[in-house]
Amino acid sequence: KVSIAALKAAESARTASANRLHLLGMDHTAIEALASSGEVMPRYAIRAAIDGVVVQREVTLGELVGPDREYLMVLADATKLWVLADVPEAKLLRVHAGAKAWVSVGLVGDAGGKRFEGSVAFISPFVDPTTRTAQVRIEVPVTESGLRPGMFAQAEIVETNPDEPNPAALVAVPEDAIQSIEGKPAVFVPVEGEPDTFRKRALTIGRAVGGLVPVYSGLVEGERFVSAGSFILKADLGKGAAAHEH
Repeated sequence: KVSIAALKAAESARTASANRLHLLGMDHTAIEALASSGEVMPRYAIRAAIDGVVVQREVTLGELVGPDREYLMVLADATKLWVLADVPEAKLLRVHAGAKAWVSVGLVGDAGGKRFEGSVAFISPFVDPTTRTAQVRIEVPVTESGLRPGMFAQAEIVETNPDEPNPAALVAVPEDAIQSIEGKPAVFVPVEGEPDTFRKRALTIGRAVGGLVPVYSGLVEGERFVSAGSFILKADLGKGAAAHEH
């Protein structure tokens, strides 16, 4: 009975040791080799649990380290970045997890400016008492260069109404299509039956998000409009108005 109890205790200790080695990153093959040989290899390759990029190193080649060190290197998953945005408390009710978002770095439109699409992954349940903002975490998959940890960025989040879980679809047009004429937003639409002739159309619009402007009235789905180069038509319209004044 004593021998059986000792055997079970030894097996339990062996299993506990193997589990600890697993937690430390040693794979099953290496543990079996250690158990069969009883010898600790002078060199052992420690493999990271994830693919990523070393963003911090706290050890140098040849340095002696002990178990008191919390970590030797920090590895980051560079395929997905977190963007932390401060959202005013007045807008929090219209921001929900899963909402689309756009993150801009630099000046969009310039050679160095870029825009990345992401989504809201987390909304802090606490509001900062000083800034009256809550932190919103946006996850952005990184498929190209331009977005790096530590950068300053501007975030745009699509607002939603909690009372309208399935809001009606809206017509949206590119920002470049909208021109301010006599202080009001407008687009140019083709005149039916008159080739290369356009007239202005006043619109009621919302705030641009992700380079698109929602149109509440003035355009219907499927209607044609000038999406690029509308500033030229605006200039021609101004010239025509000046000629009439003379």
